[in-house]
Amino acid sequence: VAVLPSLAPGEGRTIDLDTTGTSFYGYALSERIFGSSFPRDQVSARKVYTRRAVLDQLFSYGTVPSTDTPLLLAWRDGAVLDVELAGEQPNRVGDGLFMIPLAVTLDAHQVFGDQAMRRTVVATTAAQAWSEQGGMMYLSRGTMTVEARPINFSGTFRASSLEIALTQGDVRPLRGTGELISPLPADEQPPQDDPVSGASAEPTQSPDPNATPAPIPPVKPGDRGIPRPEQMFSSVPAVQLFDRVSQMWVEFPAGDLSQSYRIADPERYVDGGGSVLFRFVNRAEAGEFGEEQLYFQLLTRIEGTIE
Repeated sequence: VAVLPSLAPGEGRTIDLDTTGTSFYGYALSERIFGSSFPRDQVSARKVYTRRAVLDQLFSYGTVPSTDTPLLLAWRDGAVLDVELAGEQPNRVGDGLFMIPLAVTLDAHQVFGDQAMRRTVVATTAAQAWSEQGGMMYLSRGTMTVEARPINFSGTFRASSLEIALTQGDVRPLRGTGELISPLPADEQPPQDDPVSGASAEPTQSPDPNATPAPIPPVKPGDRGIPRPEQMFSSVPAVQLFDRVSQMWVEFPAGDLSQSYRIADPERYVDGGGSVLFRFVNRAEAGEFGEEQLYFQLLTRIEGTIE
């Protein structure tokens, strides 16, 4: 969001926006524009309150404009409807909001940060699987296929970097410096048609509160001393990417919630439009109170050239 002062007819302005950062991530659009406080002046406070109420109706908390181009929100003071009363002078107060999509030109070398990516659930085999407007996702036992794509552009995208992270509400910028990872070996890949029950690994189950914890092996020099998620009850699903070369799903090693990861050979997974297909797999056995459901957020960053 960039806030501009009033513009005179024919006046131009240069706008500089960082589309790769996470400033004000999760805040309502009205709060990004007007801030969290109201003016002391009664007239100004009424104007801000009214405009915030309109924006909150158009863009509910956590949502973004549906357009894939920059959107100009322009306010015009004054009543939008003339009212005449015989012998009276009515108090006419009003605001007019104009929503104008603008054209955009992208550099040949382009980075699409997480806030420039759109996520859509395109398929699922789970009883419960959905994505909230704010980006949080829910998945019970089963799979959920999600497409992540950047804003629309003209040309063909050639990916040089694909970085991802799974969090549980922890918002952080992706800078293309994450740990480089490759798919699991072929003999550890689950079946294409049944990645849940047909996986080579045993399904993870809810921990028994009365069970005796397994002993933690001694830390060797150079080890981080933190068990990998596959060694404990996982709070995020397994991650698969669709390999557009082999036309198959490939699963990647379980990651750390505090880390971001660069995918080796990103051109295999990012198509010419910048789209990436994810398949999340929850292998947890169904619990009595729905404890097998996973709650997570996907962060995505792609970098490359537009030809």
